[in-house]
Amino acid sequence: IMELPPQDDSVIQLDNKLIRRGSVQLGKKDESITAVRFFDNISYVVTFERTDPFYVLDLTNPMSPVVLGELEIPGFSQFMHPIKDDNSILITVGQDADENGQILGFQISLFDSVNRTSPKLMDRFVIENDENQWSGSSASWDERAFRYLQVGDLGRLIVPVSVYPTWDESGNRVGEEFQGFMFFGVDLAKAENIITKEMEIDHTSQPYDYTSGECYCYSQLPERSMVFAGDVMTMKNQKVISTDLVNRNREWNITLDDSLNCCNEDL
Repeated sequence: IMELPPQDDSVIQLDNKLIRRGSVQLGKKDESITAVRFFDNISYVVTFERTDPFYVLDLTNPMSPVVLGELEIPGFSQFMHPIKDDNSILITVGQDADENGQILGFQISLFDSVNRTSPKLMDRFVIENDENQWSGSSASWDERAFRYLQVGDLGRLIVPVSVYPTWDESGNRVGEEFQGFMFFGVDLAKAENIITKEMEIDHTSQPYDYTSGECYCYSQLPERSMVFAGDVMTMKNQKVISTDLVNRNREWNITLDDSLNCCNEDL
């Protein structure tokens, strides 16, 4: 635990170093930290090498932080977001993995730490679990791509998702590619299947032909979602799409001209 040095606006700080107050050892040998979140005197930390230890830390005494609880499960989380006022329930996004640490696919998890000494996995939704494919979301490392809304007793998670297919020995693509947004419902009143997928918005663009020999310069919008009066506007790749959240019909869409990129020597 590091403390910021005292600040004095009237004095130029030449030796502005962090002050170490305390430390605690987490994880096993070769594990790395994939996510951290702080809430007052409580912190949640995730590490990963083969499995995902989820830690609850008490930082009340910064000189001597304490591990209150620990949960070990496959896979790992990369971004954690509280969905209860007391920060005791977290929804997270990351990657699922098998017992050997082989990454399988993008996953969404719910953790319950109401009992700080005994955190629990409430539910997990895995997009795909084919080790020959890859799926992920920029929400794992870009918090602005992550959107969680509370609508009455139900939660709504909106995240951009990419699914890339595998290739056979002849170089042919096997499976379907997906580029877009996925919407998930979160119902804490349910005992199982708390996380459910509700809809998709497809932002897939024409795939680039790597055998063409042409200039490759991919321009894209930041992956964002915004909700306005019952409509959601999503941005990904070269598309901006507005969708009615009630009837799920597309209201309008704009496709930007991808030719206006760094391959155009006139720009």
